[in-house]
Amino acid sequence: MLAALLVAFSAIAWAQSSTATLNGTLTDEAGAVVSGATVTLTQIATGQTRTAVSSNSGFYTFPQVKPDKYRLKVERQGFALLVREEVLLQVGDTVVLDLALKVGGVGETITVTGNAAPLLETGSSSLGEVVNSRTIESLPLNGRNTMQLVALTPGVSTTRSYRTSTFGSGAIQSNAFSANGGRNVANEIMVDGSPQVVMGYNQRAWVPNPDATQEFKVQTNGLSAEYGRTGGAVVNLVTRSGTNEFHGTLFEFVRNDLFDANGFFNNLNARAKAPFRFNQFGGTVGGPVWVPRVYNGKNKTFFFTNGDDGLLALIGQSINAQVRSDCVPYSAQWNLNLQYELPSQMLVDVAYAGNAGVKLLANAQLNQLTDDKLALGAQLNAVVNNPFFGVFSATSPLGARTTTLQGFPSQQL
Repeated sequence: MLAALLVAFSAIAWAQSSTATLNGTLTDEAGAVVSGATVTLTQIATGQTRTAVSSNSGFYTFPQVKPDKYRLKVERQGFALLVREEVLLQVGDTVVLDLALKVGGVGETITVTGNAAPLLETGSSSLGEVVNSRTIESLPLNGRNTMQLVALTPGVSTTRSYRTSTFGSGAIQSNAFSANGGRNVANEIMVDGSPQVVMGYNQRAWVPNPDATQEFKVQTNGLSAEYGRTGGAVVNLVTRSGTNEFHGTLFEFVRNDLFDANGFFNNLNARAKAPFRFNQFGGTVGGPVWVPRVYNGKNKTFFFTNGDDGLLALIGQSINAQVRSDCVPYSAQWNLNLQYELPSQMLVDVAYAGNAGVKLLANAQLNQLTDDKLALGAQLNAVVNNPFFGVFSATSPLGARTTTLQGFPSQQL
């Protein structure tokens, strides 16, 4: 069982691995800088706000911003109110958004809708790709392993063990990808800014399942000085949090041999399909912390929790098969995230994550026969004389060879 407790204060100078930065310059219609303007950034989903004042050079900045969609509002006496809707900030981004204010009277507002973030990120030289929640939820995943989507990033090549890995947590194979020619199993994985790589084997300690993952970014080159402990890429995962509305989901993913056709060689040898049962089920729930007549956490305090369990039955005949234990094995993941806004633009973010497995399956070689099933019996590992020495010569007839050489007995598994 693995558990991690993370407490983060956004007012402290944390590395930007799990956040974003928004900055820019304010000018008027003539191109002159506008100082002393009040800039308000509001997270649409939670209603939480942050404010900044433009400097003498017209510069404003919002560091350490949680990835999400925001509304940006700029106010300055003598200028019309400027509102930019749906400013998208993604994990690890440094977005430069320069704004031009127009002269206007009191009550006049200029609203711009649509994604206001530029298509080309000019605030950072790093190379990478962001995989958002819609992609994570829409694409099929064998075993619901979020790490399989790392392969969508340009410059990433995968190994066979990576492509067949069905578990993201605790599996070395889930890190077996190469970025821009670097060594595989040499990549850094971070969840909400916390390193999740177990030293020694470079395996994942814990990776949130798809329903608990908001998005992640794979940075393959041009890494900033804040990153280390990596010989390849850096994967930054961000977990979901609650919003001002209560939301919940229930899911069940089923894999069953009843939905599969029989294989070619099974049909050729008149064999039935091997039994296979794989059920993954769970749910999510999140929203504001609300206690009737006691506390209303709307715009202030939020929670999000997720649970994921799986039941796996015996996989059928295989050279290297999984052996079933006495009871049905299962694995479980869960996480709980709480946020609370403090004065002076401080945010407390507490997250708990856990992973547990009981009676998990082990591997065994089903085609490894014992000595008594082989032709030489217990002498298999002993030094014996060659029984065919001197029997054959260059003139020996083929019939003598066929009668002397005897095949090993076969065994049906």
